Amino acid sequence: MHPSSAVLPQLADILSREESACELLLATLREERSAIQRLAVSEFTSINERRLGILASLETLDTERQRFAGQVSASWGLPPAAVTLQTILEQMKSASVPGLDERYARLAERLRAIREEIALNSTLIDNIRQFIEQMMSAWTSSANSEGLYSPSGGRHSAIYEGSFLQQRG
Repeated sequence: MHPSSAVLPQLADILSREESACELLLATLREERSAIQRLAVSEFTSINERRLGILASLETLDTERQRFAGQVSASWGLPPAAVTLQTILEQMKSASVPGLDERYARLAERLRAIREEIALNSTLIDNIRQFIEQMMSAWTSSANSEGLYSPSGGRHSAIYEGSFLQQRG
């Protein structure tokens, strides 16, 4: 039930290309986080375009990997859903194919790192959004003009709502 030796280089190539694409995506996500932290809005478009290109290549690789697994499942006489990359790698251990397990483990680690980077960026964006919403709310909140202080600390009537601090205590 081993894949033929002609199929092994194809699997190694797919894993290698997926790992490279994941590395590019990881670098792009880190660049995105840097741009978010610096509020470098002008960089977002080019970063997003790069990310979309990488995601498109990963989608193509996913299709190729599924086709590969389908070919292997057909050669093994199994339904396509029964054969995964993990199944193929387990079967190849006894075929002594060096490096594929390590490559697969690196790919899995890159995928975990990508999920973490996406979560970090998402949290950062959400925190910035909440901050902006709070600032907008403070700006537009209606406060009565009594007990307000101007930025210089003097009592003042509000011309623009939310532009002064309200006296408490």
